[in-house]
Amino acid sequence: MVNAGLSTAQGISAGAILQAGGLIGALVMGLLGSKYAVNKLAAWFFAASVVMIVAYGWADSELATLMVLSAMMGFFLIGAMIGLYTIGPALYDSKSRVTGVGLAIGVGRLGAIAAPFAGGIMLEASLDVSLIYTVFAAPLVLAAVAVRSISLPMSFR
Repeated sequence: MVNAGLSTAQGISAGAILQAGGLIGALVMGLLGSKYAVNKLAAWFFAASVVMIVAYGWADSELATLMVLSAMMGFFLIGAMIGLYTIGPALYDSKSRVTGVGLAIGVGRLGAIAAPFAGGIMLEASLDVSLIYTVFAAPLVLAAVAVRSISLPMSFR
Protein backbone atom coordinates (compact mmCIF):
# COMPACT_ATOMS: atom_id res chain seq x y z
CA MET A 1 0.00 0.00 0.00
CA VAL A 2 2.89 2.31 0.74
CA ASN A 3 4.24 1.58 -2.76
CA ALA A 4 0.82 2.62 -4.08
CA GLY A 5 1.31 6.08 -2.57
CA LEU A 6 -0.51 5.64 0.72
CA SER A 7 0.95 6.34 4.14
CA THR A 8 2.33 3.72 6.50
CA ALA A 9 -0.64 4.31 8.83
CA GLN A 10 -3.06 3.70 5.98
CA GLY A 11 -1.21 0.48 5.10
CA ILE A 12 -1.47 -0.69 8.70
CA SER A 13 -5.17 0.19 8.70
CA ALA A 14 -5.70 -1.88 5.56
CA GLY A 15 -4.02 -4.83 7.27
CA ALA A 16 -6.27 -4.46 10.29
CA ILE A 17 -9.35 -4.18 8.08
CA LEU A 18 -8.27 -7.32 6.21
CA GLN A 19 -8.13 -9.19 9.53
CA ALA A 20 -11.51 -7.81 10.61
CA GLY A 21 -12.98 -8.99 7.31
CA GLY A 22 -11.33 -12.35 7.98
CA LEU A 23 -13.00 -12.60 11.37
CA ILE A 24 -16.39 -12.04 9.79
CA GLY A 25 -15.57 -14.49 6.97
CA ALA A 26 -14.59 -17.14 9.52
CA LEU A 27 -17.86 -16.68 11.38
CA VAL A 28 -19.88 -16.82 8.17
CA MET A 29 -18.04 -19.98 7.05
CA GLY A 30 -18.80 -21.52 10.44
CA LEU A 31 -22.48 -20.66 10.18
CA LEU A 32 -22.91 -21.73 6.56
CA GLY A 33 -20.70 -24.80 6.99
CA SER A 34 -23.27 -26.37 9.27
CA LYS A 35 -25.93 -26.08 6.54
CA TYR A 36 -24.07 -26.59 3.26
CA ALA A 37 -21.21 -28.75 1.94
CA VAL A 38 -18.04 -27.19 3.32
CA ASN A 39 -15.94 -28.19 0.31
CA LYS A 40 -18.30 -26.35 -2.04
CA LEU A 41 -18.40 -23.30 0.24
CA ALA A 42 -14.61 -23.23 0.56
CA ALA A 43 -14.28 -23.51 -3.23
CA TRP A 44 -16.57 -20.50 -3.69
CA PHE A 45 -14.67 -18.57 -1.03
CA PHE A 46 -11.35 -19.36 -2.75
CA ALA A 47 -12.76 -18.30 -6.13
CA ALA A 48 -14.05 -15.04 -4.64
CA SER A 49 -10.62 -14.54 -3.03
CA VAL A 50 -9.02 -14.70 -6.47
CA VAL A 51 -11.37 -12.00 -7.76
CA MET A 52 -10.75 -9.76 -4.73
CA ILE A 53 -6.96 -10.15 -4.80
CA VAL A 54 -6.72 -9.43 -8.52
CA ALA A 55 -9.10 -6.47 -8.14
CA TYR A 56 -6.95 -5.16 -5.30
CA GLY A 57 -3.84 -5.38 -7.45
CA TRP A 58 -5.50 -3.50 -10.29
CA ALA A 59 -7.35 -0.95 -8.13
CA ASP A 60 -6.43 2.70 -8.16
CA SER A 61 -4.96 4.17 -5.00
CA GLU A 62 -8.32 5.50 -3.80
CA LEU A 63 -8.25 4.79 -0.07
CA ALA A 64 -11.92 3.80 0.27
CA THR A 65 -11.67 1.32 -2.60
CA LEU A 66 -8.55 -0.29 -1.18
CA MET A 67 -10.08 -0.58 2.29
CA VAL A 68 -13.25 -2.24 0.97
CA LEU A 69 -11.17 -4.64 -1.11
CA SER A 70 -8.98 -5.36 1.94
CA ALA A 71 -12.04 -6.30 3.96
CA MET A 72 -13.39 -8.46 1.13
CA MET A 73 -10.03 -10.21 0.65
CA GLY A 74 -9.92 -11.00 4.35
CA PHE A 75 -13.53 -12.17 4.40
CA PHE A 76 -13.14 -14.66 1.57
CA LEU A 77 -9.54 -15.78 2.09
CA ILE A 78 -9.72 -16.36 5.85
CA GLY A 79 -13.20 -17.86 5.44
CA ALA A 80 -11.78 -20.32 2.89
CA MET A 81 -8.95 -21.23 5.25
CA ILE A 82 -11.44 -21.96 8.02
CA GLY A 83 -13.22 -24.23 5.56
CA LEU A 84 -9.96 -26.11 5.04
CA TYR A 85 -9.59 -26.61 8.79
CA THR A 86 -13.05 -28.15 8.75
CA ILE A 87 -12.39 -30.37 5.73
CA GLY A 88 -8.94 -31.61 6.82
CA PRO A 89 -10.00 -33.94 9.64
CA ALA A 90 -12.65 -35.55 7.41
CA LEU A 91 -9.97 -36.76 5.00
CA TYR A 92 -8.14 -39.04 7.43
CA ASP A 93 -9.08 -42.04 9.55
CA SER A 94 -8.84 -41.64 13.31
CA LYS A 95 -5.35 -43.21 13.52
CA SER A 96 -3.73 -40.82 11.06
CA ARG A 97 -5.91 -37.72 11.48
CA VAL A 98 -3.55 -35.70 13.67
CA THR A 99 -0.54 -36.53 11.51
CA GLY A 100 -2.36 -35.81 8.25
CA VAL A 101 -3.82 -32.50 9.37
CA GLY A 102 -0.51 -31.50 10.97
CA LEU A 103 1.39 -32.22 7.77
CA ALA A 104 -1.15 -30.28 5.71
CA ILE A 105 -0.85 -27.27 8.02
CA GLY A 106 2.95 -27.56 7.87
CA VAL A 107 2.93 -27.49 4.07
CA GLY A 108 0.72 -24.41 4.26
CA ARG A 109 3.25 -22.77 6.56
CA LEU A 110 5.96 -23.41 3.96
CA GLY A 111 3.90 -21.32 1.57
CA ALA A 112 3.58 -18.60 4.19
CA ILE A 113 7.36 -18.58 4.54
CA ALA A 114 8.10 -18.64 0.80
CA ALA A 115 5.53 -16.01 -0.24
CA PRO A 116 7.29 -12.97 1.27
CA PHE A 117 10.54 -14.03 -0.38
CA ALA A 118 8.79 -14.44 -3.72
CA GLY A 119 7.09 -11.07 -3.28
CA GLY A 120 10.41 -9.43 -2.49
CA ILE A 121 12.03 -10.96 -5.56
CA MET A 122 9.17 -9.73 -7.75
CA LEU A 123 9.33 -6.23 -6.24
CA GLU A 124 13.12 -6.16 -6.66
CA ALA A 125 12.61 -7.12 -10.31
CA SER A 126 10.33 -4.06 -10.61
CA LEU A 127 7.32 -6.12 -11.66
CA ASP A 128 4.06 -4.22 -11.74
CA VAL A 129 2.10 -4.54 -8.49
CA SER A 130 -0.99 -5.72 -10.39
CA LEU A 131 1.04 -8.60 -11.84
CA ILE A 132 2.38 -9.53 -8.40
CA TYR A 133 -1.13 -9.73 -6.95
CA THR A 134 -2.25 -11.80 -9.93
CA VAL A 135 0.66 -14.21 -9.42
CA PHE A 136 -0.27 -14.61 -5.75
CA ALA A 137 -3.93 -15.19 -6.63
CA ALA A 138 -3.17 -17.94 -9.16
CA PRO A 139 -2.61 -20.78 -6.64
CA LEU A 140 -6.02 -20.04 -5.16
CA VAL A 141 -7.62 -21.07 -8.45
CA LEU A 142 -6.00 -24.48 -7.98
CA ALA A 143 -7.15 -24.53 -4.36
CA ALA A 144 -10.74 -23.84 -5.42
CA VAL A 145 -10.69 -26.67 -7.96
CA ALA A 146 -8.98 -29.09 -5.57
CA VAL A 147 -11.29 -28.37 -2.65
CA ARG A 148 -14.37 -28.59 -4.85
CA SER A 149 -13.29 -32.01 -6.13
CA ILE A 150 -12.92 -33.53 -2.65
CA SER A 151 -15.51 -36.18 -1.88
CA LEU A 152 -16.43 -35.74 1.77
CA PRO A 153 -18.00 -38.39 4.00
CA MET A 154 -21.78 -37.98 4.39
CA SER A 155 -21.38 -36.56 7.90
CA PHE A 156 -19.49 -33.57 6.43
CA ARG A 157 -21.85 -32.79 3.54
